[in-house]
Amino acid sequence: MSQPDLITPQSSRSGLAQLSPPAIWVAALTLVLVFGSMLPGGRFFTSHINYLPLHTALEFAALAVSGMIFSLAWNLRSEPNNGNIMWMGAGFLTVGLIDFAHILSYAGMPDLVTPSGPEKAINFWLAARYVAAAVLLGVALLPTARWSVLAYQGATVVAIGIAAAIWWLGLGHGDWLPRTFIPGQGLTPFKIGAEVLLALVYGTAAIFLFLKSRRVRNDDLQWLAAAAWVQGLAEMFFTQYADVTDLHNLLGHVYKAIAYVMVYRAIFVAGVQRPYQALELERKRLQALRASEEKFRVLLDDSSDSIFSFYPDGRYSYVNAAFAKTFDKTPDQIIE
Repeated sequence: MSQPDLITPQSSRSGLAQLSPPAIWVAALTLVLVFGSMLPGGRFFTSHINYLPLHTALEFAALAVSGMIFSLAWNLRSEPNNGNIMWMGAGFLTVGLIDFAHILSYAGMPDLVTPSGPEKAINFWLAARYVAAAVLLGVALLPTARWSVLAYQGATVVAIGIAAAIWWLGLGHGDWLPRTFIPGQGLTPFKIGAEVLLALVYGTAAIFLFLKSRRVRNDDLQWLAAAAWVQGLAEMFFTQYADVTDLHNLLGHVYKAIAYVMVYRAIFVAGVQRPYQALELERKRLQALRASEEKFRVLLDDSSDSIFSFYPDGRYSYVNAAFAKTFDKTPDQIIE
């Protein structure tokens, strides 16, 4: 069963008059960001230990989606039209591995090689978000090409290598990196600038993904566009918090989880659900065709006119009862 790629033309809404579900989500979450930015940035939890379970749950939801994308891509590596899903599979493997380091490095987690803390977690966060932004921008801008099995295996090795290099840097040489968070003061200008740049990259990816979805008439790309936009909104929340337990930090993580649910919706429908829906439609079409053929055969059999057909070698392929009666035989006797 051939699997459709993320840019395979699908039925899409005509015109812009009808607001799509991704557009509704984008509009609502953008409004929440506008009004949420006006909220005070006080601590939402009394300590980072109290926030840790919720943070871990939100991050593991995104981690599960990254793993799903890689697994789906790995299982579709031999299929035609696999370009986008191969790119996303390799890219989100890197993202998932770096996000795992972010989870383990968050304030309150046991030491991982070096003490856990806000700045260590931020370093892994920024690395993962830039890789994810590059992956989505690549889906929007890169030409679609079929990947060979060997090419995807090579991309998987490269993805693991990139994640390993970032782990090595973040765990062993964090002092090489610019400061991102100073306890008691909050975010540094570098951190804020990095998040704003991320928001711009995600916003650019969202615009180009939306334009591509209109060009190729594919609703799945609209969900990816929405995911990129929402992730960009999340980065804007991360420019505002003064403490890792405050409301803006929490909203940023919630927005990230929502963005990953949108990615899951796009990938799952394109790679799993729609092929089986297409298979079911084809099965029903064949059943209807067989039923029509059976009705037509009944009409031919009941006709008083002699009707027959034969193969190129002269053997009869079909005769009705009227034709067989002229030879005092049954149709089966003549065809045999």
